[in-house]
Amino acid sequence: IARTYATCNLVIAQRFHANVIPIALGTPVIGLDSYPQIWNLYHEIANQENSLKIDADDFSSNLIQKASLILQNPNPIIDLQNSVVTKLELERYEVGRELVSWLSGRLNA
Repeated sequence: IARTYATCNLVIAQRFHANVIPIALGTPVIGLDSYPQIWNLYHEIANQENSLKIDADDFSSNLIQKASLILQNPNPIIDLQNSVVTKLELERYEVGRELVSWLSGRLNA
């Protein structure tokens, strides 16, 4: 599945993991906001402009417009998503270091 996402020019996704996987791979994605997890995800990564409420009156036109813009110039969203992944990798590394330090202190006590 990841290989398929990686080869796409744009993913339009409604389910949580269908949004997370392209973000992690640097594939542009538009989230279809139909439940809180999608809204929260896009707000947490400061990319709320690429999350569209499916019950909005102008949903169809917004989706077409957003998809067209991304397909014409995908670099800004790719850069944003890559910066999110880099930030998360750094946080994971730091948490790992803290955990090793904490465990070492407990095991050597």
